[in-house]
Amino acid sequence: MKFKGTIKDVQHGDMRIGLPKKAQQIRVSRDLIRRLDHRITPYFQFNLHRITKNIAAVESEVRPDRLFYAVKCNSLPRVLHTVYATGCGFEINNKAEWMHLDRQGLSHAPMINSSPITSAGDIRFLYAKGVRTFCFDSRAQVDNLAVNAPGASAYVRLYHGNTGSRFKLNRLGVDLESALDLIGYAGTRGLKPLGVTFHVGSQCKTPESFRQAIKVAARVFDVFPSLKVLNLGGGFPVAYGQPVPVLSSLGGVIRESLERYFTRRPEVWAEPGRFIVGDAAFTCASVIQVREAAPVSRAVIDMSVFSGFMEILEISDGFHYAVTGDSGRSGDFVRYDIGGPTCAGTDRICADVLLPRLAVNYAKPHLSSRLYFANTGAYTLDYIARHQQAGFNGARIPNIYYAGEGEYHEMAV
Repeated sequence: MKFKGTIKDVQHGDMRIGLPKKAQQIRVSRDLIRRLDHRITPYFQFNLHRITKNIAAVESEVRPDRLFYAVKCNSLPRVLHTVYATGCGFEINNKAEWMHLDRQGLSHAPMINSSPITSAGDIRFLYAKGVRTFCFDSRAQVDNLAVNAPGASAYVRLYHGNTGSRFKLNRLGVDLESALDLIGYAGTRGLKPLGVTFHVGSQCKTPESFRQAIKVAARVFDVFPSLKVLNLGGGFPVAYGQPVPVLSSLGGVIRESLERYFTRRPEVWAEPGRFIVGDAAFTCASVIQVREAAPVSRAVIDMSVFSGFMEILEISDGFHYAVTGDSGRSGDFVRYDIGGPTCAGTDRICADVLLPRLAVNYAKPHLSSRLYFANTGAYTLDYIARHQQAGFNGARIPNIYYAGEGEYHEMAV
């Protein structure tokens, strides 16, 4: 379902609710609330034009030679088609992701596999379907590729400690010495050593991480000058209510590091996922119960960590999405702990947030207060089986809506 409006609407008639602990403000237009108050909650609203703009930003600031969107981040069909329309390829890990792209008519798109732990069966399948770029961080995976993807191109994954990144991905990769050994071994097994990849961790807040990783990667190229590709992986951050480096800062460090450490600039690839879709959606949920208490009240909503907010549960360090409410009828604000509708003790959305006073209308539930969570486009819906009628403990599976350029549906953070 689409609705009309413009981005200008967010500049007036909005509500601005500050979150505690130095969080940024989140703003939601009253006009937006009026346009969407008929919808059944919970739901996700996607801005497809934002995806296109984010890809253009990566191309402008990071300046990679090729981009491959990480399908695991958000595999909604319209998201994938929007990404493909910009010229991006796809990074996939297995048969299931290739089959999903095929069902969307995208099996002809450029694809790579950057997981160094992909199984033999998946590698054999992907190779049979035309994928020719793979990854390794062990002799075992080199042997796997030699058997199931003979003659394929492959790069080694360097280890990175992920210091300064919110989501750690450092269980994969090898040190410099091991990387050099593996590249040599890959050549003896009939593979075509292509280059180096790494991952600084998802939601990277320290540009220096890219500098350090590029510096080590350059040493591999010094030993093997025939290598061609440096894959930067992802890690470009999204604002989740707290400040993050702007993309131009990360891009500047990356470009400067490439010039400084490489005698010959490699072909640079990147695999952004979170940055591409993270701020391209918001989520709306209804309040179904409020228990007043001091100093912090409890509010229960119809959105669960198990029906799309799994990263809250996964990271367990206080991570949550910036949130605001639509009520404020009495003009006062209250501190709330927000939880989901299941009986699980872990179904906690966020703690001690300052919101307009929330209310529940038991006779007409659709008139109850609603909450809006910003920047929920990445690593949310792919954690659930959307064909189900209900999720864990009966939690509702969210509806999904889309809009494109010129169709207002944004929240500002």
